Amino acid sequence: MIFLIVLRKNYTTTNLVEPYNSHKNERKKSAFIGSLCILVLILILFNLKSYSQTDSVFTGRSRPTKKEKPKKITNNEWKKTLTYDFNFQAWAGNPTFILLSPSLGYNVSTKLNLGFGLIYNYTNKDFGKYGKYNGSSFGLHSHARYIFGDNFFTVLQYDKLLQPNILTRYPNVKTWVDYLMLGAGYRQPIGKSASFNSSLVYNLLPDILSIYPSRIIVQIGLSGVFN
Repeated sequence: MIFLIVLRKNYTTTNLVEPYNSHKNERKKSAFIGSLCILVLILILFNLKSYSQTDSVFTGRSRPTKKEKPKKITNNEWKKTLTYDFNFQAWAGNPTFILLSPSLGYNVSTKLNLGFGLIYNYTNKDFGKYGKYNGSSFGLHSHARYIFGDNFFTVLQYDKLLQPNILTRYPNVKTWVDYLMLGAGYRQPIGKSASFNSSLVYNLLPDILSIYPSRIIVQIGLSGVFN
C-alpha cells in the first residue's frame, strides 16, 4: 500500500514537472529568438547610420552658393549690316566746287546695299560780264549699290538739292533740283571693313540749274561696315 502511494506520488510529480519544463524551454527559445531579432535590427540600423555618415564624408553637403546673374548675351550681328559712306568732290578754278555727302547704309544682302544721307555743296563761278555767283546748297542723298565680281559695283543714285535759283533776279530765292544718276565703279579694300570707292555716273535728269558742269560725273569716297 505504501509502495503504490509512493509510485502514485512520483507519477503525479513527474507529470506536473514535465509540462512546466516544456513551457519553460519554449519561453527560453522565444526569448532567444526575440533577442536575436533585436540584435539583427540593431546591426541593420548601425550599418545604415555608418553608410549615411560615410556618404556625407565623401560627397559632402553642397554649401548654398550665390546665384550668379545670367550674363546678357549681346547680339552684335546687326552691326555688320550697317554701313557708312562718305563721298566727296572738290576742285578749284572756275568754277570752284566742293561737295560732301555722308550717308548710312544697310546691307540687304552680301551684294546689295541701300543708303540714305545728306549733301552739302559749295559753288563759286564767274560768268564774266554776267557777274559772279557763289552759294551753298543742301539736300538729301540716296543710293542703291550692287556688287558684282570681287570689287566692282553698279550704282543708282537719287539726290535732291535745295539750291539758289540763279535764273531769277532775286539771289535769295531757292528751288529744289532733282538728280538721278546711274553708273558703275570699283572699290579698293582698306583693311577688313573699309574700302576706297571710285565711280563714274551719268546724270539722267539734266537741268540748267545743275551744280555739275557735265552730265558725266566722277565720284570718289570711302565706305565701310560698323564692327
